Amino acid sequence: MSKLTANQRFLLDHPWCAFCGGTEPAVEPEHCPPRSFFQHRQWPVGFEFPICKSCNAETSDDDLLIAVLGRMNPFDDTFSADGRTPGLRKGVNTQVDKLLEEMMPSTTREARQINRSLVISPPPGYLHRESGVLKIPRRVHVAVCSVGRKLAKGVFYKYSTGKAFPKDGTMLLSWYSNVELIRHGTYQALEILKSLPADAPEIYRSGRDLRNQFECAVTLRNTDLLLQARFGLGFALIVRGSTKPGYLEQLARDPIDREVAMVLQSSTLPIYSL
Repeated sequence: MSKLTANQRFLLDHPWCAFCGGTEPAVEPEHCPPRSFFQHRQWPVGFEFPICKSCNAETSDDDLLIAVLGRMNPFDDTFSADGRTPGLRKGVNTQVDKLLEEMMPSTTREARQINRSLVISPPPGYLHRESGVLKIPRRVHVAVCSVGRKLAKGVFYKYSTGKAFPKDGTMLLSWYSNVELIRHGTYQALEILKSLPADAPEIYRSGRDLRNQFECAVTLRNTDLLLQARFGLGFALIVRGSTKPGYLEQLARDPIDREVAMVLQSSTLPIYSL
């Protein structure tokens, strides 16, 4: 008798999809955050979740975009040390209809305005358009929502001992680009939440600490979920979820920082609405 592969063993332990309510059979493990985001193919242990065929087909472009977005460092090239970032950027530009070109300021005037709003001066000999500032089109928001939803449902599955987040539950997301780091030196919303009790899982592979690339904190109480996550120096997100139908729909704004939240899942609100 042949030995089972690692994927086959995983599916024996996790036979149902964690992302669509636990009603569809899982076909493989899904890594979230995506493996391509991490340097030198060293992704964290324990962040793989069972996914069905339908859910797996929905987010491949989003995973690629998040890998590039999370590797963006406004201060140095730390997160490009493995040499894979240029190839990932090329893949994004090809697969997501020249998205990176859309993110670039179209004129020097536009780049100058963005730099001034961030109190950025280009290095000597560089133009404002060469200083690395980017616009954030809606397609980027959708990718962050997609991966944020997967991560939130994955950690819910992980911390509720194999229970999938219900289809009639609600999830809201707020996210923050590294403009926050440039302006304030930190993600202020995450600082506000530091005082809340939360579980911060180890992020490691082969004894190597990967928290410089990814960190998260999870609070799961009764019907409520709160996820905080930081993707390198690229961006951070907060997801609030409730398994109680209709509970979060009444909140037009995120109660944490009063910024408009994006809807990840709801039985009454339009998905990804701002």
